[in-house]
Amino acid sequence: MKTFKILILLSLLVSCKNKEEIKEAELHFKLVQLIPSDGFSDIQIKEIEKALLNNESDNLDYFRILKSNNLLNLPHIHIKVDDDILQVFLKKHEFEKVKKYSFERLNKIRKKVILKISIKKINTAIFYSDKIIEVNEIDGNASFSK
Repeated sequence: MKTFKILILLSLLVSCKNKEEIKEAELHFKLVQLIPSDGFSDIQIKEIEKALLNNESDNLDYFRILKSNNLLNLPHIHIKVDDDILQVFLKKHEFEKVKKYSFERLNKIRKKVILKISIKKINTAIFYSDKIIEVNEIDGNASFSK
């Protein structure tokens, strides 16, 4: 009976981890980005993997997380949910839905982009989505940061 209770508890913990949530969010633009929004190239991935093998530094933990979750070659966007800015890695076909939007164009025409998106939390700073449900361009100022 004790083993049965432990199994139930473990299954509950596993089922609660990395649950997908549907969020309504604003597409957010970072004016300075350290990683390419359309994903790393194969050459860059090989260099990152080489660095990870040769260096145990905590500074590379971000890249370790990306590698362990197969996110290095995926494009990403930033979204604003309430007051939080989230980095969301996307399937390439989902990125096609938003890659046409640029801060410069949206700012010029005084528009912003609202998304309805299904996201899964990888860690506190990294999210993943395989489904952008809806994309709407509305009046307003596009969200951005430096």
